[in-house]
This record gives sequence, C-alpha cells and structure tokens, in this order.
Amino acid sequence: MDSKAEDIGPVDGPFLMPIAGVYTISGRGTVVSGRIERGLVRVGDEVEIVGLRYTIQATCTGLEMFHKSLSEAKAGDNVGVLLHGVKRGVKREDLERGQVLAKPGSIKAYAEFEAKVHVLSKEEGGRQLPFFSDYRPQFYFRIVDISGSIELPEGKELVAPGDDNNPQPNRSHHEETFTKKKSTMPWISFNKTGHVELGFFEQKNIMVFRKSDDPPDLNPTGHV
Repeated sequence: MDSKAEDIGPVDGPFLMPIAGVYTISGRGTVVSGRIERGLVRVGDEVEIVGLRYTIQATCTGLEMFHKSLSEAKAGDNVGVLLHGVKRGVKREDLERGQVLAKPGSIKAYAEFEAKVHVLSKEEGGRQLPFFSDYRPQFYFRIVDISGSIELPEGKELVAPGDDNNPQPNRSHHEETFTKKKSTMPWISFNKTGHVELGFFEQKNIMVFRKSDDPPDLNPTGHV
C-alpha cells in the first residue's frame, strides 16, 4: 500500500494522464483510458493530447471508472475519459497509446534532450558490452517504446556498463513528453538479441527542440 501511495502524484498539480488505451464508443465518441498521474480532471474541462504527433485540443465530456460515471477524477484513479474536439472532432486515428492527456499549456512534446546517464553494469542487471556514439536503442518512457539515438559528448569514444555519462541530446523518431516531476526516471532499452538493457536518465539542463517547424525553445517554461 505504501509503495502505491508513493506513485500517486499531488492532486493539486496540473492534470496529467498517460494514455494506455484508445476506444471508440458508438454514438458517443472517442474514449481514452489510463491512470491519472497527478492533478484532477472534471467533466467540462479543456485538455490537450500531447506527444508522438501534433498537439490536439479537446474537452472532457465524460468520465467513467469501473462502469460508474463520475463528475471528476483525481491522481491515482484508473479512468476512461470521453473526449470531444474543441476545434474539430477528435478522431480515433488522432490518438494512440503513449500520448498524454494534460492540462492545456502545462507540458510540451520534444524530440531531443540532454541528460546525464548511468548505464547499469552486468552485475546491476544491465548490459555487458559498451556502446558508441549514434547508438540506436529503443527507449521506454512511461508506457511506450520509441526508437532513437544517443550522441556522446565530444572526446568521448564509448560508454561502458557501469559508467556515469553525459551524452548529447537524444534524437528520437517521435516526439515524447518529459516532465521535471522527478530527478531521475528509468530508461529501458532492448538490444538486437532481445535482452533488456537498463539504465537511468538523471534529468539535467534539458535542452530540447520541438519536432515541428517552431523555432527552438532554449528556455522552455512548459515544464512542470
């Protein structure tokens, strides 16, 4: 019980829910499901769908948990959220697992970031072999895996298991969402043999660029 309680974010923080599933209900519209990570959402609230593609504005027109309709849901609740587009109807093909539902303006999607990395050694349950610049693993963030690459700092030839390193910005093939809620977050990548390689990103001086045509935002304020 205590460990579950620690995973629940503050109810008074900006609403954030990773999307675990997307469904279409005949006669009602598009529903996304997931566990609310922080904050709360009420029927009638405007929300944004962020990550993996362009940001979509929508309105929460219904909430349900265990087949019971709700007027609001809070951090820790597993809910289904019925959505309707503000500027246009939200379509099933616009949404996918791994995006997040969030309070408008509270979070941004990025394709590139800089982070300090600890690569677990074999004894720690991690990889056995070193990797070089432009290494292209699959990154696992929340509930989605994303293809990307790692660029090592100038003068750094390789990274060995057990090292603490500061690679240059990762270039993922999709936009992904990052927050400053925690100082560290797990990184899980999968090598060609199917073995799991583990490590941690220690978020530090995140410098990121939008994958859109917008100019680089070197001092983003959309983080929370």
